[in-house]
Amino acid sequence: MLRLCFKYDRKLLGELSRCFYDSIKEIFLLAAPQAAAPSEGSPLLPAMISSVQTCGDDPTRFHPHAHCLAADGLLAPEGSLLPIPEPDPVEIMLRFRRRPLQSLLEKEKISRRLVEVLLSWRHPGFSVFQGHPVALYRLHYDPQTRQVAYAPKNHQGRPCQSSSGTITCAALDFLAAPHTPSRSVWGIFPQPFRPNLSYPATSSKK
Repeated sequence: MLRLCFKYDRKLLGELSRCFYDSIKEIFLLAAPQAAAPSEGSPLLPAMISSVQTCGDDPTRFHPHAHCLAADGLLAPEGSLLPIPEPDPVEIMLRFRRRPLQSLLEKEKISRRLVEVLLSWRHPGFSVFQGHPVALYRLHYDPQTRQVAYAPKNHQGRPCQSSSGTITCAALDFLAAPHTPSRSVWGIFPQPFRPNLSYPATSSKK
């Protein structure tokens, strides 16, 4: 249904990132209302990196979604960070779900009737996962060589036994990569045909 819109008009994929950023911006500013109207200067804003993907574990199945890495607070123009309480992923999902529907409606990709039908569903059609930026069960550290190995995942969601595709690097290089646990990572997934959704609320904060 919605996936076909993104499949045949790839320019729409950027809307996933924009809509998600607008959603966390709204929630972050509600958590820190003083940041929305500072006494001087520009308002504080969320810092986020988004990567849009078009497939999941099965590379033959079109599955548009986005992986987002966000700071746990609002960033000021001079670089300081205002921490905020950990947001509820369900609240993020509920605010997000209306935005891509409205965007597709404005672009005349879907009808208003379809929007009404999708919003009336008991299950929202989208999910938001918040958790560790890396899968810890696929991570192995060798204290003798001080090397970190990160194994690929097979289609059953388990680490592959084969070394093919395994990423190996020095432990310090791995820690310096942009997936450190002082950040939160979210995945947003359009799932109009998969109603059995769950919303794990695990946090990457320490």
